[in-house]
Amino acid sequence: MKKTVLLCAAAVLILRVFAFPAPAAEEKWTSYVNGRFGYSAEYADIYTEKDEPENGDGVWLSTSDGKYALTLSGGFNVLGEDGESRLRSRLGEVAHILPGSDESAPDWYRVIYSDDGGENGTERLFSEYGRINSENWASFILVYPKEERERFAPIAAHLEKTLMIPQP
Repeated sequence: MKKTVLLCAAAVLILRVFAFPAPAAEEKWTSYVNGRFGYSAEYADIYTEKDEPENGDGVWLSTSDGKYALTLSGGFNVLGEDGESRLRSRLGEVAHILPGSDESAPDWYRVIYSDDGGENGTERLFSEYGRINSENWASFILVYPKEERERFAPIAAHLEKTLMIPQP
């Protein structure tokens, strides 16, 4: 009986170490502060490529192989949107929304969608989250292969927790 319990415990440990990705706590984090709009976030330090648009609204990050990407952007809330209206707008613009992934409140929204719905076998997920107030908004879009969803769920959660916008 003791052998069976020990073997089961060893099997669980081996599966945890080798079959499942490392939790976000083991990621190294880099801070980003946008000079134009004042929003900030911490993101996983996995990106090797960085590009910034001329208008200064954010940053595009990716790995050299293009497997992972992150876009941080922000702006003035000239349309007077809130989180719920921003989500409705995004739902009209993106395809292949994962069921139950769209949520919002007056000051934030979240949606996860894919690029091809799994039709070509190389499905990527887009975890999008934004904060919004009467004057500003900021958002991120985190892109990763669907099969790595468990690894990127805590990374997306950390980004959500650390994404901050200036208060009016």
